[in-house]
Amino acid sequence: MHLNHFFVIGINYKKSDTTIRGKYAISSEQYATILQKAAAYEITELFILSTCNRTEIYAVAPSAAILIRLLCNETAGTEETFKKLCYIK
Repeated sequence: MHLNHFFVIGINYKKSDTTIRGKYAISSEQYATILQKAAAYEITELFILSTCNRTEIYAVAPSAAILIRLLCNETAGTEETFKKLCYIK
């Protein structure tokens, strides 16, 4: 079992245009799928905020990389692009 920490990962209007942000937007169906898959990624707490200006994931997880992988597996965006434009706290 990994030691989990609180992370915020996101992409917003400050570093990306609407076309890029749209690739990481989360629909209700995608949100439900991400919630279902969270335990398999050892994520114990999860909240997603997705608006026209940003997509953010607040979570207790083993690493930010796991959150990025989960987001990108469920959206049209790539991990490479997200990592270039994202913020991680």
